[in-house]
Amino acid sequence: MTQARALGPRRATEQRNGQEAFVLSREPVLSRTEGNHALRATEKCKRMIPLLLRLALAIAALVLAACGVVTPTPALTIALAQPLPGQVLIEVGGGRFVADVADTPEARRQGLSARPSLRDDHSMWFDLGEERVATFVMREMRFPLDIVWVDAVFRVRHVSADAPAPALGTVDEALVRYSPSVPVRYVLEINAGLAAAHGISDGDLVRLSGGR
Repeated sequence: MTQARALGPRRATEQRNGQEAFVLSREPVLSRTEGNHALRATEKCKRMIPLLLRLALAIAALVLAACGVVTPTPALTIALAQPLPGQVLIEVGGGRFVADVADTPEARRQGLSARPSLRDDHSMWFDLGEERVATFVMREMRFPLDIVWVDAVFRVRHVSADAPAPALGTVDEALVRYSPSVPVRYVLEINAGLAAAHGISDGDLVRLSGGR
């Protein structure tokens, strides 16, 4: 006997009370070749499901965007500069700066001289050792600075904004002198324009923490 394709339930016969009666078989019967085709078709459909899901999500996102609905996106993590050993973290106004510390006569004289540039989130923090009316010059500086004068209780007393870099080879006697009008204990040097950008002004509290 050969198997025949069953488009619906297979019809069979049995003898009941000497008469031939028709009954319905419960399971359809497929040929081996048709069964293989069906199996391959099923596997192909399974492989297409992830692609169809991604396509559906993309279409949904386009529809939401067209309707003005903003879908949430993963938050971006912005890496903030952190102080290394020998550095401190300075927070003042709306600014946050990693600072190299100049707390010896040699380090204070060198300052930022001869550096080619300074990152906007970096700075130089001078500890004068005592409150006094200090005088600073832009010796061998290659970029302009804002000079923030800070007293012994970490309050900003004055900002000398946009001190320009002198011409190359300018002798000390010809350099512009910068001084506050009151005694200070500390001085913060940052790139020119950042004091205004971060709203740093007289009376602001300077917060100092980190790696020393």
